[in-house]
Formats: sequence, structure tokens, C-alpha cells
Amino acid sequence: MTAGGLLLGATLLFFAGWLQWTEHNGWPYDHFDSDEDADYRSRRRKSRSKVNALIGTCGALVLAATLANSRLVFVAAWTAVTFILLVIIVLAMLDAFRTHRYHQDKMRRIREQALKD
Repeated sequence: MTAGGLLLGATLLFFAGWLQWTEHNGWPYDHFDSDEDADYRSRRRKSRSKVNALIGTCGALVLAATLANSRLVFVAAWTAVTFILLVIIVLAMLDAFRTHRYHQDKMRRIREQALKD
């Protein structure tokens, strides 16, 4: 169980770091041309940074629960991980909704520009 906890905690910390690094340096095939795109990207980066911090917090809590000798710390850490993961799911749904609205608006702008030409 100790090895599994260490592996899970380290994986979550690595994954959070990788996601943050990729979001900061840009994803492949991301193209932002207009001011509206820059605004969306700024809001997306801020939101995803919070989610990445929460994922990293989960990794740290898993490591704390694994290494702690106290049952109270173990239960408290895993309870906190459970609630944090629920928050991450809600934030991911909000991010998906924001992205959907952004793409709908972008398609509308592209159609309007095509009709003008």
C-alpha cells in the first residue's frame, strides 16, 4: 500500500506540473489570432492554473496520507482529496462550458467575416 500511495502521489504531482508547464508554454495546434482569443486564453490559463494547483494539492495529500503514521491524518487527507476531486470535476465542467461558448462565438465571427468577403 505504501508503494501505491507513493506512486499515486508522485504521479499526481508530476501530472500537475506537466499540465501547468504545457498551459504556460502553449499547447500544440493552439491558434489565437484576435483580442477575443487572447481574453479567452487569459481566462483559461487562470482557471486551469487553479485546477493544476488543486491536482498538485491532491498529490501532496496522498503522499502525506501514505507517509503519516496517524490514522487521523490518513482519513483527513483522503477525505480532503475526495472533496478536492469533486471541486476539480465541477471546475472542469465549467471550463468545458466556457470553451464551448468560445468556439461557438468564434465560428459565428468566422461566418460573419466570410459573408462580408
